[in-house]
Amino acid sequence: MKCSLNKESGERRAAYMDSGCGQCLMTMGDMYSNISRCVIEIEGVAGTMMIYGIGTASILIVAEDKQQYVGIIHQCLLGNGQHDLLSVSQIQDNDGNTCNTNTNTNPNMTVGGVKFPLQLRQGLFELPYVPLTHNDPRLSSLPRVTITSFKTYTPTTIKKGHTVMWARRDMMGPQLCTQRIQRSLVMTFGDALTIEAEQI
Repeated sequence: MKCSLNKESGERRAAYMDSGCGQCLMTMGDMYSNISRCVIEIEGVAGTMMIYGIGTASILIVAEDKQQYVGIIHQCLLGNGQHDLLSVSQIQDNDGNTCNTNTNTNPNMTVGGVKFPLQLRQGLFELPYVPLTHNDPRLSSLPRVTITSFKTYTPTTIKKGHTVMWARRDMMGPQLCTQRIQRSLVMTFGDALTIEAEQI
């Protein structure tokens, strides 16, 4: 199917390409599968954030030729921040994937040999996408591209001089959930994790 993403439909979102982010982070629990519970502290320039889930996120993205694809983001942190972030280093760790943000005229991300245009908005490169929930029929009807690898990903700490720009500290390793998340995770820092879910 060939088309563009309709911003007016209400489902279009944007993920920012971030070279200073060590690992991909998305904020909608509904688009995750194979979710594992964890306790991870992320330290960034704006402060710290606690992460309580890691898994595979599925998004609908449109290629340069207007063909729709399901983009698979493995080893993706489930965050509670305001923005979805795609880690350039994690994307390029998957063989053949590249992020070209060296130009403002034709920025793009190439995944699985397919080129996806990026948009420059207010000085940031973003990838327009639509979140796909586990029962979305497009998951089985559209071709797939693997944005990040399924293999365990260990990001490096990013420093500028002596200042930590991004760091990940695992406080509890991932534990695979036996439930499929239906709604976003409710985060309570330092307390329990609440999940509204149903049995698979």
